[in-house]
Amino acid sequence: MKEGIKMSTIKEYEARTFITESKYFELAAEFIKRYKFFPILSIHNIYFETNDLDLRKKGIMLRLRKIYGQGSELTIKIKGNSGDTEVTDKLTKIQEDLLLNKNIFPDAEVKSYLLSTLLGE
Repeated sequence: MKEGIKMSTIKEYEARTFITESKYFELAAEFIKRYKFFPILSIHNIYFETNDLDLRKKGIMLRLRKIYGQGSELTIKIKGNSGDTEVTDKLTKIQEDLLLNKNIFPDAEVKSYLLSTLLGE
């Protein structure tokens, strides 16, 4: 792992459901009422994919998450039969800028997982 990058790996179990628009607003209002003293974060997610959807076909999700005031993190999620593997690298501002502006991928754990999954290693 390169200096300046902090990494975490977790096993994730996710359940998703659909709700109506009215239920969404009901839940949002309840959340705001209960947690009005919690700070609101501004989060911007950028998802990466090939033109041929190669990542999706292999069960891979690749995301850069920018949390304003807290920095950014690069995450790969790999679908698995017993939960998804999620690996996250915390990025420096320089690493984020190199990724977004020059297509230079940080040399860290997410890159290793991505290459090994795509290349079948």
